[in-house]
Amino acid sequence: MFGYNLTYYRLAIISMLLLESGEDNVSLIAVVSIGGLGKTMLAKSVFNDEQVQKHFQLKMWVCVSDDFDLKQIVAKIIKAAPNDKNLENLEMEQLQKSLREVLGGKRYFLVLDDVWEENRAKWLELEELIIDSAKGSRVLVTTRSKRIADCTASKDQSHALGILNEDQSWTLFKRVAFKSGQEPENSNLVKIGKEIVGRCKGIPLAIRTIGNLLYGENLESKWLTLNKEFSEIRQASEGVLCPPLD
Repeated sequence: MFGYNLTYYRLAIISMLLLESGEDNVSLIAVVSIGGLGKTMLAKSVFNDEQVQKHFQLKMWVCVSDDFDLKQIVAKIIKAAPNDKNLENLEMEQLQKSLREVLGGKRYFLVLDDVWEENRAKWLELEELIIDSAKGSRVLVTTRSKRIADCTASKDQSHALGILNEDQSWTLFKRVAFKSGQEPENSNLVKIGKEIVGRCKGIPLAIRTIGNLLYGENLESKWLTLNKEFSEIRQASEGVLCPPLD
């Protein structure tokens, strides 16, 4: 965990997951940010936490992406839970029945990763299918859309991740690009490295990606070439350098 302090978010979310109070059986928590800030990494860290694993009777991870097809999502949730159900050729009504049987009043933890659908009506349909469970059940949603976070998360349970500042960005880059995380004696490499980091705009994924590419490379020509190539890369709105990992 690093930078804008994912450890803080991790502890805050785990605390919400383990909290017993609340009127609703199922509470929804959202993590929102632009691509590359570590939403999925944060969710995985929470999902694999020992306390979380012991606290919930049922743990499920579902990658949603841009296809918010309710039938497919229900099927994915069922498949993510330990069971021997055959879902082949089942209609929606049968899937709903199977989902109720899988959840079966258990206290569950469901992660819906990388959600894009902003239609609140579709969210309400899904909520209706998953709220009938034991008190203390939790759903964690990761998304790039604040609108999704606002319409899914329970009160005060939305977390917006920020970007790294200049010092944090350089510290992360040093850890990834230089052996032992130490700046090299070659001041030109340091200068080029700082130019590259500046173009990463504080996005950890970009910093890690290009830092890994440069790790162990001591030739200034290699650094200059990569710096030039990087400066020509057009940053897309959803991420940089490579397909978003979160």
